[in-house]
Amino acid sequence: MESRGRLRQLEYLLLKQFVFASNATGKGLRLNGLPTQKHPQVINPQELAEMNGIAPTSDRIESDPLAKTIVSMINAMEADYGQTFIKQFRDAEVLKNYKRRLYQKLKDLPIDAIVNGYELCAERNTKFCPTVPGIVESVLEAVKRNKKLAANKVEAESIAALPAPTIICDPLALLAKAKAASRTDSKEDKTAWMARKAEALRNNEAVLILHGYNIKRRYAQPEHLCVVNGCRDTGTLSNGTKGSDNWFCINHFKTAS
Repeated sequence: MESRGRLRQLEYLLLKQFVFASNATGKGLRLNGLPTQKHPQVINPQELAEMNGIAPTSDRIESDPLAKTIVSMINAMEADYGQTFIKQFRDAEVLKNYKRRLYQKLKDLPIDAIVNGYELCAERNTKFCPTVPGIVESVLEAVKRNKKLAANKVEAESIAALPAPTIICDPLALLAKAKAASRTDSKEDKTAWMARKAEALRNNEAVLILHGYNIKRRYAQPEHLCVVNGCRDTGTLSNGTKGSDNWFCINHFKTAS
């Protein structure tokens, strides 16, 4: 019995070697009049796409600027967020849907604004990977910024194209004029100046007497007076910073302890 089992094992090994040899040479093996099935040939996905008339993925990405930008954005995101990116996009299908959604939402936007928008979004949120709506919002903001910068550049170029203004200025003459205006010397003598001042004071006194009945004097209310007993001046100064301490007038504040 043992010799028969060994014989069957030896026959199986010989048959197995013969099958592999026939597959390697490309010739089929017939057992009981039926050809044996060869091992299936592994076809590269790129070759399969070319056989079906579809351009390879790498060629499609290189020919599509938006797809190329999204791939670069994903690579930058992986470098910026590290383990957070790996945990969030552990499933390849989730990452594929993320790219497809980005491609759909960013289709009609300029490439430079997409790059600037991602950088702006990464600066705002450094802890978690940005979502598709967050990236789109930052890209739209970058579009507005770029339009404003372009408008400012055009305005600056138009202003620079204008002829230079002619400025006629004599600094020495302006300095001499300022010095002459700042002099306090007067041509009239002191006696005439004192007489003019006395006349002005008399006119002022006459106006006050003439319209004295129209002048209403206002005094401080009792709750606003100085805290010193008998003082009728307004309390305007206090040691406290919240207004809850005693208030003194300017004369009694110096004597407050």
